[in-house]
Amino acid sequence: LRRGCDFLIATPGRLLDLGGQGHGDFSAVEYLVLDEADRMLDMGFIEDINKIIERLPTQRQNLLFSATLSSDVENMNKLLLNQPLVIKIYGRQR
Repeated sequence: LRRGCDFLIATPGRLLDLGGQGHGDFSAVEYLVLDEADRMLDMGFIEDINKIIERLPTQRQNLLFSATLSSDVENMNKLLLNQPLVIKIYGRQR
């Protein structure tokens, strides 16, 4: 990680741990992808996510993926996303 990488996939807690140990520099991050955002919020990761966001550059692209659009996910949308494109896919109705 010290030499740089193109992709890093980690849980919020593990990412903070790596950064805290000096193994990563978040200043060059261009993209932040939060997958399973609804699950991360359900599991109580909001504080860790906020800590990560504080360490990232302000100029970056954020992508947020979620199976549901709960009020918590909507609040995260407002915090992270600027003019988001929201795509909703509905199952077949019987």
